[in-house]
Amino acid sequence: FAEWQQPVSERADVSVSVRHDFYSDFDDVTTGRVALSFRPDAATTIRASVGTGYRAPSLYERFDSFAGNPDLVPEESIGGEIGVERQFANGFLRATVFRTDIDNLIEYDFTSFAYVQSDVERVAQGVELSGEVAIGTALVFGNYTYTDATDGDAPALRVPRHDVSLGVQMPLGETSRIAADVLYVSDRVDFGGPMDDYTVVNATLSREIAPGQVAYLRIENLFDESYESILGYNTAGRSFFAGLRAEF
Repeated sequence: FAEWQQPVSERADVSVSVRHDFYSDFDDVTTGRVALSFRPDAATTIRASVGTGYRAPSLYERFDSFAGNPDLVPEESIGGEIGVERQFANGFLRATVFRTDIDNLIEYDFTSFAYVQSDVERVAQGVELSGEVAIGTALVFGNYTYTDATDGDAPALRVPRHDVSLGVQMPLGETSRIAADVLYVSDRVDFGGPMDDYTVVNATLSREIAPGQVAYLRIENLFDESYESILGYNTAGRSFFAGLRAEF
């Protein structure tokens, strides 16, 4: 693996990366990525990149005694994006357009209960919007992704067309902080047909108990939403996590 980064002017930077993989069961392959960033002014950045990808099937996908398929070949992909970011005194806004094409996609087939190779091209394209803004002592952030993903002429399975997250975090006194975020996912299909949309709320309370040491309590799926990310496989209900983070 090698990467070269170079400022080409006071406002522009370029980076080029190359990776070469040696395989015993597949052909050796070289992949790469080229990225460019340009700053027309101090508060605006325009970014663009294009790259290729290659994923060999895992040992489990090839040799599991029940679901393995030894005839699988590596996935190959090419993707790119272009985006713009604008900084403000109290936050930022960012917009990105993206597209990825994947050949030889490896999928789990619920009909044969084994991993198979897709015979059509997966295309995923869309736009992502994100940003954050400070309002008083609170920080509000959000992200929205629209994805149009297809396998040939059919919608890609389990890829949401709309994915929205909104959150806020704010201090409680000098040593404590509270945060909450909402995730909304909609417009998905699976082998059995359309899947239900869902909304999940998470919350975190943290407190600094000593310099560099933070105790926290996190509640995931606060309202005990019943939902599925894969049709027929329910996800966890309300879950509690407590811990301690320390920096040295």
